[in-house]
Amino acid sequence: MPQRSPAGTRRQPLTPPHGRLSRAMTSAVRPSSALGRREALALTALAFTTAACERPVAFADPGEEPGLFPEQTATLFTPGSTHVLENGDTATAELFKAGRLKLPTGRLVAVDPHWLPRRSWQPASGPFSVRLPPGAYAVELALLRWTDLRCAAARLTVRDEPTARWDLAVRPGEDPATLEPNHFFGTGVDSATIALYDGSALDDVDRLIERDPEALTVRKADSPISRDDPAAIVFRTGWGAGNYPTWIGRSPKGEITSVVVDLLMLASPTTGTPWRHPVPRSPATSRSPQ
Repeated sequence: MPQRSPAGTRRQPLTPPHGRLSRAMTSAVRPSSALGRREALALTALAFTTAACERPVAFADPGEEPGLFPEQTATLFTPGSTHVLENGDTATAELFKAGRLKLPTGRLVAVDPHWLPRRSWQPASGPFSVRLPPGAYAVELALLRWTDLRCAAARLTVRDEPTARWDLAVRPGEDPATLEPNHFFGTGVDSATIALYDGSALDDVDRLIERDPEALTVRKADSPISRDDPAAIVFRTGWGAGNYPTWIGRSPKGEITSVVVDLLMLASPTTGTPWRHPVPRSPATSRSPQ
């Protein structure tokens, strides 16, 4: 069976059959795959045997796919709040300001930088389909502290308004309507790192990684990288390797309020309704007057 290369190196990844990950496979996963939350966590558990992760984690017994709860993830950005993790531990949230990210075109990219050069996985390593208003945005990390310290989510704030709903961020060719319940299109991670940057910087980031494969390597949850040339913010991913969804927050008027990268560290809540992709309503059948 092919072996994963150590974290911080770039390699040609394996392609799971039909875009899905089998638990019998290695932890390699293409940059964007349709996975369920439990499959993504099984991937993470396998990854703990590699250099990308530091400690084993005991996850729940196999069963029905756990749901996705973006509203729960949003609560991570409340400093001092307490949360139950997938492994049963309880942790306290801290807010860490990672910097301001320049998005001159508003085409946001979220990718494991060690999957680059992007030519190997295009469009899976390209920008999300949704376009943000061009500008510079604050990026904050939700850190969880217990006997350990991990990054549980990252948030890019577009406007300071309440969020009324969450949409799954997708890339061209990804249709949430085709997903099975509790599955998602996400960002595949093998090096325990995600980089955020503008689509216009794709080639610049490629060249940077080709010159220095370690340039965007983050080794501690509270030590993200924030750089200007090319503009990027890079952070460590929760338990490490895995597949992680990104959520687009929208106001009651449908305007984008924030973008949240969910690192799936929390146990599913005991109450609440899991996220479901909205099903378009069929137009009402019109009847001619009798």
